[in-house]
Amino acid sequence: MSDFMIDGQIYSSDVLTEHSRSLMLALRFAEQEIWDINRRVGVAQTARNTYVLVLNKLLPKPLSDSSDEQGVLTFGTKKYLRSELSEEANKHLEAILETDKLLAQLQDDYAIAETARAIYGRDFKASVSTLH
Repeated sequence: MSDFMIDGQIYSSDVLTEHSRSLMLALRFAEQEIWDINRRVGVAQTARNTYVLVLNKLLPKPLSDSSDEQGVLTFGTKKYLRSELSEEANKHLEAILETDKLLAQLQDDYAIAETARAIYGRDFKASVSTLH
């Protein structure tokens, strides 16, 4: 097989037990998931930023009073009547809200993958400590 590094320590997969190999594979899988989630967060954040830029250009004149009545959208520091938004502006607003949901889900997925990585890493180190 080959050598690999975990947290700065080099291990030879030739001397690993079956259990250690399975932990190593699980650890690599968790690290790949973390990489993939980070990539997806970058894509989602880029999309969200674009939706915000476009929506800013489509917003009507802001309200002059700062009422908190129903049907008022607060965007940044300004308030707008939701009924005055164009169809296109509403689509971009919905896209922002959906992207925010996706980003929240990705944060949860990241936390799970990080937890798994930590546990697999801990268990892997314990399993190879008997080999040294």
